[in-house]
Amino acid sequence: MTRTPFLARAGLPPLVILGAAGVSILAALAGNPASGSGANQAGETAAVRLVELQFVDRADGGVDVLDAELEAVIETIRPGEGGFVRATMRGLASERKRTGIPVDPPFHLYETAEGHLILRDPETGRLVALDAFGQTNAGAFAIFLGSSHDASKTLAAAVDGSSAKSGEIR
Repeated sequence: MTRTPFLARAGLPPLVILGAAGVSILAALAGNPASGSGANQAGETAAVRLVELQFVDRADGGVDVLDAELEAVIETIRPGEGGFVRATMRGLASERKRTGIPVDPPFHLYETAEGHLILRDPETGRLVALDAFGQTNAGAFAIFLGSSHDASKTLAAAVDGSSAKSGEIR
């Protein structure tokens, strides 16, 4: 008996499925303007640390991350690395392009008093609650703040001590 892949049975070409998945991911990263452009209204929480960032493509396929205030490169993402950072910034940059906003103004990355990591585009109002994508992905941006974004803050919110085993993450 031969097995037919699901995509073939559904009658949809694989590229259509992959394209739809890509659009869905970018839409999730860019946020929804009706809901405050993120899973919550984190922009209303005071920032304890803030950095204004610019992302500049390099000729070799890398990306320079600049502290806009210092006008200095704080990190270089090499070609083929930094997938989450690249995808997130591509989604935000696409929104700017669609609305005719220049790509030059810096993005705001900040940590709240509660330990949440937020990326905000002040030009479009979009917010990305980076912690919602997991500790590793949030950590990819946390290095731009000059800290390790204390993992215990992120993990403490995910651990339910009353019903979970010690250290178990839900």
